[in-house]
Amino acid sequence: MSKIKLVTHSGRFHSDDAFATAVLSLLFEARGQEFELIRSRDPKDHEQGDILYDTGNKYSPEDKIFDHHQEGGAGVRENGVPYAAFGLIWKHYGKELIKEYFKDEEIGENDIEEIYQLIDKGFVQPSDAKDTGYEDYKSNKNDDLQTYVMDTAAKSFNPTNEEGYKKTFELFMDFVEIAKKILERELIRANSKLIGFKKVEEVYNNADDKRIIVLEEGMSWREILVSKPEPLFVIFPTIDNDGFMIQAVNKGLSGYEVRKSFPQSWRGKINEELAKETGIAGSKFCHSAGFLCVTKTKEEAIELAKIAVEA
Repeated sequence: MSKIKLVTHSGRFHSDDAFATAVLSLLFEARGQEFELIRSRDPKDHEQGDILYDTGNKYSPEDKIFDHHQEGGAGVRENGVPYAAFGLIWKHYGKELIKEYFKDEEIGENDIEEIYQLIDKGFVQPSDAKDTGYEDYKSNKNDDLQTYVMDTAAKSFNPTNEEGYKKTFELFMDFVEIAKKILERELIRANSKLIGFKKVEEVYNNADDKRIIVLEEGMSWREILVSKPEPLFVIFPTIDNDGFMIQAVNKGLSGYEVRKSFPQSWRGKINEELAKETGIAGSKFCHSAGFLCVTKTKEEAIELAKIAVEA
């Protein structure tokens, strides 16, 4: 089987063409397919490409051409975020990559779709928004759009005047290797989130008092509990298993405003000073912003949360 030719533009690069390359690289590596990358603006090289992206002046999936620079762009998502090269490659190859990456875990189609959407929303869309100059990214009017800026890092890998143009390909590939590692971590994180969501949903459904949700292990809970009307605090073990966190539930997925803060008199206090204020002997720490407390035991965390709910 001949090598698959991936073709993108030469010259300066941004995060969208680098991460698009990362998606395709991880996919073909997982399949054991040989491929080569060509960075060129020469139409002859474009004609030889099996997949052409971030250049080509059209968006034509049937021809394997994924550009967004042409008049009219390459379309927008339902929330208004336009597609750039990363988003287009993710749109057409993301689910294939997820399926290959987790093939040993035999995840179902619904899980693949949810992982795909999690990564698109939290990782791909911010990159596309930055690359396309999407106005709501700058004005923060779109509550669905999270912050994840990699373009500045990509710019730092472009050659300086002293290094010269010849170093561009080497630096691009250096950044692609970083992009691949980040993308792999996002795949792992998204799968972990999905597992956590299912567990949190079960705990929420079985909770007698849905204002205080108690998790027996650390897991992703924010997206689930923010969507529920009752939760005020969530309790879970610290990462070093040396205590229990009590964290206030946010009002939304973006921003830092919480539904219920810890009392002002607790904030910034630690150990004995905090225990005196709360009446809970195992009180260890309360954040000065009033969104987080730590206790020695789960039982103490529950008692502290009960006091906070009624405060």
